[in-house]
Amino acid sequence: MARVTSRDVAEAAGVSQATVSFVMNGRHLNRITDHTRGLVLRTAKELGYVPSASGRTLKSGRSNVVTCIVPDMRPSEAVEVFKRALSGALANAGYACVFVHPAAGLDVAADLWKYLEPCAVVGLDKLGTEDARRLRDAGTPVVDGLLLPGDEQIIDQHEIGALQMRHLAALGHRQIAYAASDEASEDLVTDQRIAGARDACEKLGLPEPRIVRLGYTPESARDAVIQLTDGAAPASAVAVFGDVLALALLAAARARSVAVPADLAIIGVDDIPLAALSVPPLSTIAMDLSGAAHALAHHLTHLIQTPEVAPPAFHAGALSVIDRQTA
Repeated sequence: MARVTSRDVAEAAGVSQATVSFVMNGRHLNRITDHTRGLVLRTAKELGYVPSASGRTLKSGRSNVVTCIVPDMRPSEAVEVFKRALSGALANAGYACVFVHPAAGLDVAADLWKYLEPCAVVGLDKLGTEDARRLRDAGTPVVDGLLLPGDEQIIDQHEIGALQMRHLAALGHRQIAYAASDEASEDLVTDQRIAGARDACEKLGLPEPRIVRLGYTPESARDAVIQLTDGAAPASAVAVFGDVLALALLAAARARSVAVPADLAIIGVDDIPLAALSVPPLSTIAMDLSGAAHALAHHLTHLIQTPEVAPPAFHAGALSVIDRQTA
């Protein structure tokens, strides 16, 4: 059976071959109506048309691949939600998203071009200055530092810590602690949330929050509960770096007969599905990572397709308190 070509799709859809090319390559989509784009995509799917990646690369000098550099962090459900949403949003715009976890010694700029020839590069952490310069000099849009403070931050990490503190303070708590991850790979986010918690306490006239570090083990959670509840000034509430650690504290508190929230209120971050299934259900901060991913995809398509035009303003994902029964 002969391979279906873009000419076949154009004839079946009643559009020009150039229009098919624009739609399938994700170019000039702002000049093509949604109706025409949908018609071309449906026709291509019905005919089984698959555009040649190598052909696109030869014509444009690069692929339709957006590369996202993911720092060496503990895998989390929040990051996976963001990755799936970004992949889907970019796919709808005609791009494939490839996530790269750089190994030691990887020359990001050189190796990305050697293997992928990306049309844009995204960094959750900050790319090295030299890597970013080399990519931009080659005409590749770069959006990096998405987990760091700035105009292009996908989620306001500082505000997460502040929001946790404001919620606990509104419930009447004054001795509030912060339970942070003890993994260095998560410092990129942890430090911002601690800063937000401290700033919020200062503005609220509360004592500076005691910082307790814990790891992802039952023993570490037990030790953290002891630190939080023993002593002359025990904490009445604790804001926790993430839901997984918050659930560990909840289990450790139960084992030590510490009532939650009567003796120790707990609020996490992420709103993972297990948070609603714990006993009692975990209060937490939800992050609109899907909204952040779609905003980023929109931003990237403008940078790729119309680099001479200023891209739309970038908006971080919204935050909301999910008030259950642990705070």
